[in-house]
Amino acid sequence: MKTSSGFSIPMRQEGRNLLRDIKTKLSLLGGGKERRRWSILDTFDWRLLSAGTVLMRDRKVFELHNCVGDELLAREEFTTSLKSLYGDDFPKGTLHDKVSGPISIRAVMPRAEFIREVECYRLENKDGKTTVRLEMETLSRPVPSGKPMPFQKLLRVVALKGYERDADAASRTIASLGLEAHADTRHYAFAALEASGVTPFDYTSKIKQSLSPELTAREACRQILAASRDQMEANISGMLADIDSEFLHDFRVALRRTRSLLQLVRGVYPEELVDKFKLELGAVMRGTNRLRDLDVYLLEQDAYAKLLPKGLRPGLDLFFADLKTERKAAFKKFTREFQGAGVTRKLKAWNAFLEKGAAQAYEECPTGNAPVKVLANQLLMKRFKRIIKDGRKISNETPDEAVHDLRIQFKKFRYLLEFFKSLYDAKELDFLIKRSRKIQNVLGAFNDVCVQQETITHYLTAVDLKRAEAVQLCASLGALVAELERKRLAERKKFKAAFATLDHPSVLAVSEHLFAPSIEAPRETESVTPVSKPSAKKRTSKRAQKKPAS
Repeated sequence: MKTSSGFSIPMRQEGRNLLRDIKTKLSLLGGGKERRRWSILDTFDWRLLSAGTVLMRDRKVFELHNCVGDELLAREEFTTSLKSLYGDDFPKGTLHDKVSGPISIRAVMPRAEFIREVECYRLENKDGKTTVRLEMETLSRPVPSGKPMPFQKLLRVVALKGYERDADAASRTIASLGLEAHADTRHYAFAALEASGVTPFDYTSKIKQSLSPELTAREACRQILAASRDQMEANISGMLADIDSEFLHDFRVALRRTRSLLQLVRGVYPEELVDKFKLELGAVMRGTNRLRDLDVYLLEQDAYAKLLPKGLRPGLDLFFADLKTERKAAFKKFTREFQGAGVTRKLKAWNAFLEKGAAQAYEECPTGNAPVKVLANQLLMKRFKRIIKDGRKISNETPDEAVHDLRIQFKKFRYLLEFFKSLYDAKELDFLIKRSRKIQNVLGAFNDVCVQQETITHYLTAVDLKRAEAVQLCASLGALVAELERKRLAERKKFKAAFATLDHPSVLAVSEHLFAPSIEAPRETESVTPVSKPSAKKRTSKRAQKKPAS
C-alpha cells in the first residue's frame, strides 16, 4: 500500500461540504473516524529526525515513521510513566533497535503535541474489493482549557497494491473539484512542529559562527562568545530537569570554550576584565565537576563490565550502585548551587558584559581593532608550532603530566580551529582538524583512563572493610584497576603513530599556507606580530610532497 497523492483542503472549507461534493462523483463507503493525540519525541539535538525518522507517542502507543511520506517503520505498545526515555527504556524489539542506535546516550523527550483526526472512506470495484482509501485528515494544536486549533487539513488518496490506476482516477476526479495538490512530501509531524513554533535542527553543540576576515578581532570574539553563551543557556533547562547527561556536557563545553577564548585572545579586552570573568566562570565550572565525573563513570558501566570476567561483575555492580547514590546527592547539591544567588549573579554579569562591554573599544587594547584574520593566523600558527614542538618531546618514558599538558594544548588548538573555521578554506582546515582529532582522541582516552584509575583507587582506600560485600567489591575493583592499567599503557603506545600523522611535511605545509599572514596588521596592532610568510619555494618543497603517514 502507498500514498499516491494528497490534496490541501482550505482551512475555511467545511469537511462535510467537501464530502458531499466528492460523493456526487465517487461512491464512498465507510466513514470511520480515528482521533489520536500525539506527542513527537526526539532528542534535544534531533538525532531521530537527522536519521530520517519520526517517533510519536499516544499514551502507551509508540510509532516510528519515515520522515518522507508516512511509512510506519515500527510500532510498540508499552506502559511507562517516564516522559523522557533512553534507548534501553524501550522493550527489546524492532522499535528498540531502530531508536536506540541513533539516539545513543541521549534521551528522547516531548518536542511538540498535536491532534490528528482522520475520517476513513473506501472505494470498491464491481467485485466488492477495496481498491482505494480516502483519508480526510485534520491536524490541530491542543490549546490548554480551550478548543483545539486546526492548522492543516488534507485529503489523502491511498492506493492499495495493484490498484494504482484506480487511485489515479480518483485523484483526477478530486482534482476536478478545485482542490490543490499537497506538494509537501514530508511526514505530517513537520507541520505539527511548525504549528507549535518548534524549529527542527535548531540546536547543535558545534560552533557555527560565520566570520568575515575584515571583522575586527573584538567584534569576532564578541560573536563567538555570544554564540557560546547561547549554547550554555539552551542547555540549562534540560540540565536542571536531568533529562540526560549531555545537557550538562554541552553546557560545560560551551563554558570551557568561553574561558579558553578569553585566555587565548589576549589584548582584545582589558586584563582585569578577562581575569575577573575567567575566575567567575571557572567557579561555575567547578560546581559542575563532580556531577559530570559521576555521569562519565555511569556511562562507562557496560564498558567496565566487559573488562571483567563474569564472576567479578557483581562486585562492580555494588560500585556502580554506590555511584548512583552519590549522583543523586550530587545532583541535588548542583541544582541548589546553580540556581543560587552566586551562580545567578556570575552568569548575569557575564551576560551584561556580552551585551554592552564586549563590543566596546578599549584604548589600552589595540589588538581588538585588528582584522580578525590577522589575529587568527597568529594564534593558530603559534599554537600549532607549540603542539608540534611539545609533541616531539613525548616518548614512552615521558611523565604522564607532560602528556596531560600536551592534551590541554591540543584542546586549545582545537578550540581555535573551531572558533575561526569560517575564515579558512574548509577542505584544508578539515584536513588539519581530522589529523588533530585523531591525536586528541588518543590523548583524551589516555587521560580518561588515568582519572578513572585514580578515582577507583581512592574509592578503594575508603571502602568500609566491615561491609558485608567488602571482599567482593575490592576484588572486582582491584581487577578493574589492573585492566585499566593495561588500557593506559595501550593508549600511551598509540600516541607516537597518531602524532606522526600530524607532524608530517604535508600537514606542516598546509598549516604554513593556511596561517600565513595575508592581511597587514594596522599600526596600532603592533602587539600582534605576524608570523613570517613562507616562500613559495618552501611551500612546494620536496619535503612537503611526501606521502602522508597512515
